Amino acid sequence: MDTIRTNLINFGEKRGKPYAQSSITTYLRNIGKLYEKVGIEGPMSDMTWAYNPDIIEKALVSLKPTTQRNYYNALIIGLYATPSKEADEARGIYEGRREILNAEYDKNKGQPTEAQAKVLKEVNKDMILKMIVDTSKSDSRMDNLTNLLFLIHSNYPFRNEMAKIQVIQKEQYIKPAVNEERNNYLLIGKSGKGRRLQDHTLTFKLNDTKTYAKYGEKSIEVDDMPTKMALLKWIKQDITDDVNIVLPIPTYLFTWATGKPLMKNDISHLMSNFSNKHIGYSVSTTLMAKLFNEIPEGNTATKEEIDLIKKKAHIRGHTIKVSATIYNPTISI
Repeated sequence: MDTIRTNLINFGEKRGKPYAQSSITTYLRNIGKLYEKVGIEGPMSDMTWAYNPDIIEKALVSLKPTTQRNYYNALIIGLYATPSKEADEARGIYEGRREILNAEYDKNKGQPTEAQAKVLKEVNKDMILKMIVDTSKSDSRMDNLTNLLFLIHSNYPFRNEMAKIQVIQKEQYIKPAVNEERNNYLLIGKSGKGRRLQDHTLTFKLNDTKTYAKYGEKSIEVDDMPTKMALLKWIKQDITDDVNIVLPIPTYLFTWATGKPLMKNDISHLMSNFSNKHIGYSVSTTLMAKLFNEIPEGNTATKEEIDLIKKKAHIRGHTIKVSATIYNPTISI
């Protein structure tokens, strides 16, 4: 693996566009995984195991097209970095396959999956809002937690950034340096003396996001009063009686009863199971982003509507165009 890393670094420098360390790490991870999937004997570092397109096809055939594309991309870069006649011939085939996969992706961009389309036909945001109201008071801590997750996502179209999110006071927050570990936080601030719950402010500071490389840190004020109050009450009931106190680091916002923080898969499973139980359909964070993303007709959109689209696009980490296509609830339902 060190040999491939060195080759990638040298190739990037030679072409005049050095690869970012994060990109190198991703390429190496995918090359390593693919090497294991191929399952043939021989060293990984010389890339000769990747010269047979038939073997690579069999290793990837069961994966999603987007995943196949990621593997082919890593493979192409690895073969560029270890040039030979055989490597160039194999790379040409893989580049062709990648372009076909790219075309397939572009053709299907914005189209919901079969499972998503089924849910979008039967579920609308009013059903979600009614579910949130109907399940707002429960004897189950995890039900109350999941209800709060749905309330958050009905106003703020996060992916799974609520996983491992920490709670700290606003004055505790220090933006991470370039090479430091990135985390997500909910910052508690004060408006006035902060004696009442409503006299506090809440701000999401997100550094561990899918689009961090492009957009950097996201700072999102919790400006929806019901969501802010629900979060503050959750903190007061589940974490600390005094929301003004400086909490130890890390203190996680959402945890299991054991104190272990919820991970990304936990968020997905909780929301899917909860909605399936109460409305008969599994609703994910992606579907929440679609259901609560209202896109007006382009030539009639007002400033207020455009500002709201921009805000939600910023939270999600994409452009208005993407918001109006991939996250448009009216496309191909």
